[in-house]
Amino acid sequence: MIGAVITAGTVALISLGIAYHRDESRIMSVLSIDPVVTHSGQLVSAIIPALQEEDYLPDLLQSIRNQDYSPIEIIVADSSIGESQAKTKEICAQYGAVYLHVPEHGVGLARNKGASVSTGEYLVFVDADCVLRSDCISQFVRSLEEGYVLVHAGDIDLGDTSLGIQTLLTRVYLKPHLHTTGRGIAIRRSDFNYIVGYPDPEVCDPLWHACREDLAFGRKVADNFGRQSILLTRKALVGTSPRREAMFGWSGYLKKGDGVWDGHAGVRKGKVIDSPH
Repeated sequence: MIGAVITAGTVALISLGIAYHRDESRIMSVLSIDPVVTHSGQLVSAIIPALQEEDYLPDLLQSIRNQDYSPIEIIVADSSIGESQAKTKEICAQYGAVYLHVPEHGVGLARNKGASVSTGEYLVFVDADCVLRSDCISQFVRSLEEGYVLVHAGDIDLGDTSLGIQTLLTRVYLKPHLHTTGRGIAIRRSDFNYIVGYPDPEVCDPLWHACREDLAFGRKVADNFGRQSILLTRKALVGTSPRREAMFGWSGYLKKGDGVWDGHAGVRKGKVIDSPH
């Protein structure tokens, strides 16, 4: 009996490992392909909050440029200063992204500011340390056109097999459909405006209020349109960096609510960024 359980567990782990490497490869292939547009429609605005993200932005922007959907505009809402701000501006110019400086800190605020200068019918919010599979945005648009109000993606950590397998299980296969994490979210502009965007950072921000603005955003959608208006589509797969888990460990990362930083703004280059407030 024990042997059978061990064998079944081993087979399951091997299967997860194979699935992870397949998905990781499909995500990362977007960086080297020639973009081939197979889906077109209303303008999509991809909105990216940034704070000292110059090491990650090029891959994300390249993955957006190589999507199989068109047209897409890219808005980077950046709260960096000094050398980091200058580098982020250069990267935006290189990839044809609109650069918007947001002096105030707050992820939800940056998302709202980015949305305010965008012009697309559909808004896609994605974190700066992500890479989008080549069909991610077209999958988002397809689901919105089917009538869903908010669509969000499954996501996996890239470059670390152990963490990648864990995230494949927890953030793709077992992810609750109302767990609207900010690594990949899509919504119509009209619906975004109806719920007045992301919550006010004065009352909901992960840095100071132990409040996840992306999850609170999902709750606003559910409260206004119903739980059935939110779709988790695992077809719109997103890869992200394992920097948080690598810094804090899996249990340490989760113990305060999946990314509540207790006064810290995040992890860059293996170091924690302190909140300026």
